[in-house]
Amino acid sequence: MAVLFSDGFESNDFTAWTATTTGGGSTLAVESNNPHSGTYNAIGAALLDANDYVTARKTVGGDLTEMYIRTYLKFNQLPTNGHFLDIGVSHQSATSALSWSGIANVADEYFWTIDLKDSDSWTLYSEAVASDPSINTYYCVELYSKIHATTGASTLWVDGVQKVAVTGKDTDNPDDPIFTEAKVGAYVNDTEASPFTAYFDDCVVDVSYIGVAAGVSIPVMMHHYNRINKIIRG
Repeated sequence: MAVLFSDGFESNDFTAWTATTTGGGSTLAVESNNPHSGTYNAIGAALLDANDYVTARKTVGGDLTEMYIRTYLKFNQLPTNGHFLDIGVSHQSATSALSWSGIANVADEYFWTIDLKDSDSWTLYSEAVASDPSINTYYCVELYSKIHATTGASTLWVDGVQKVAVTGKDTDNPDDPIFTEAKVGAYVNDTEASPFTAYFDDCVVDVSYIGVAAGVSIPVMMHHYNRINKIIRG
């Protein structure tokens, strides 16, 4: 069965997408310097100040209440201590984003996160053990989200390994019954010391788990054992 949407920017532009958006001084473009596969990739740059953002957006139909979005993601730096960055993929309903994948820095350990809108309030959920992702390395980032008033859920996988799973939430905010868009991009929550650059490639949207791209090996990650349970978005 065909996926809902797939694009690796091999058209050298965003024609396969519905729209692109940027905020602050940030920019979003297609280049040929950092592809995960093929010739081209998307690049979001100058992500520095709070509320800077870049997104490539794809409208989805079919009255979907559950959706999976995957991208290959690379970044040039990590958030400063006490900060987190929404980066990778995001689910959008009619009036608001519902979820973002991301990275948080807690005491200079780096955790993959889900930023989820639960009961109309953003909450950040972290993996239990810091993965400490590396800069300038592509990761397969896949995010599942479900809209429901009592059984809303979201799950994050990185390189095919489940990192965060959230269930039993009110993700029907505010009474948005379906997903309208899938997005790849980044959103800066706290002003950083220097600008982020993020790279995106091999994006897929579907109604079932997507997984890593065919023929791509999964790197072995070293884990540290300091734990974090949950960070509340301030």
